[in-house]
Amino acid sequence: PPRTCASSPRSASPDSWRWHEVRRPCLTVSISTLRFAVKATFSTASGPKPVDRHLASRFEEAAFSFTTLCFAEFPSAVETINYTATITLFETLRMAPIYKYVSEERFALALIERGQVFMQTLANFRGYEDEDVRRDPDDGRLRFQPDGGLPINFEGKEPQVWKDWRATFSVKSSDMFLYCLSTVRSEEIAERFESRFCVEFPNPMSLIGRIRDKVRLRSAMDRAIFFREVEYRAQQAPPGVRWALPEQVAFIKPEGWAWQNEFRVVVGKKGVFAVHNLDMQLQTGPDQLAPRADHEPLILTVGSLARVANLIRF
Repeated sequence: PPRTCASSPRSASPDSWRWHEVRRPCLTVSISTLRFAVKATFSTASGPKPVDRHLASRFEEAAFSFTTLCFAEFPSAVETINYTATITLFETLRMAPIYKYVSEERFALALIERGQVFMQTLANFRGYEDEDVRRDPDDGRLRFQPDGGLPINFEGKEPQVWKDWRATFSVKSSDMFLYCLSTVRSEEIAERFESRFCVEFPNPMSLIGRIRDKVRLRSAMDRAIFFREVEYRAQQAPPGVRWALPEQVAFIKPEGWAWQNEFRVVVGKKGVFAVHNLDMQLQTGPDQLAPRADHEPLILTVGSLARVANLIRF
């Protein structure tokens, strides 16, 4: 939550006129600098061209977030904010292409010509019936099962180690929607997915920005959107703080799926990304496969992607 700015009395309410008066100019400076950075970067890196409004919007938002968090205690932090966000901009511009594999050309054309983005719930992928090519019973689950046993601490008692037990942290799979792509253009992946076509996005933000804009028009959806490469983890790896963060667990899969080189976009219903909003279980014995799920998909129409996408045939 926002706190009173360092240059205003500590007794002032965060919603007072003094709060807005002090902070608004700083936000303006930060956002203006970022807009300049976006334009300068595009001109330098790829010749003069119009700034991608989705990309520019993302970094304006980053400036607002950084300033909200930092400026209350560190008035000089605006310089660091601009520098950090500009570095992030260059990193984003260097993102590798991503590829959407599809089984039929009509699906690829629907994506390119109309921008039809078909997002399934995470629960659907757990129960997908395709010989564990797309189906992953552990999707959206973080499992911790050390080789020597699961350490258990009881308050007021000696620590114990439970052999052959595991801790499982699971997101609310029916309330999260995934758009799954890959960072690799590969005939092997196409064959395993039984997909003769794929759509290439040389600049991933040209797609992700449009998905974000459409999701935020849905009143039932959380405004947060997360996207990155999937992390393939061994069950023996310590979970760290990931177990409490749904948006982290949503990007974790077992090592056996590393061949997919998956990149995913994750959105969800309101509240689904709240800290500790996961189901925790202590388990032993064999796993049970998730039942087939038939939740309604999230279908977005983001507009023509013909200028930012390429059709590839295998």
